[in-house]
Amino acid sequence: TATSAVCQTTVDAINARRAGGHGIAKADYIKLDELGNPIFQGTTHMMMDGTNNLEVADVILNWADRNVPAKAKNGKPKVRQTSAH
Repeated sequence: TATSAVCQTTVDAINARRAGGHGIAKADYIKLDELGNPIFQGTTHMMMDGTNNLEVADVILNWADRNVPAKAKNGKPKVRQTSAH
């Protein structure tokens, strides 16, 4: 869809900045309806109000656990080296 193309373009732009050394932000475009779990069928853009809001939150939290670096004791992010995909 047109919305999917815009979302993917945004993700690509964020990741290009990271690859170019202009930040550490990482983006992924997660299409809930493609995860294979029937609970996500019919999820709307108002995910926080849906009957499956806790399952959607779990997807987001799992992504954050894998992609958001922990902070060091000094409060600054620990920089992890990751391989490029």
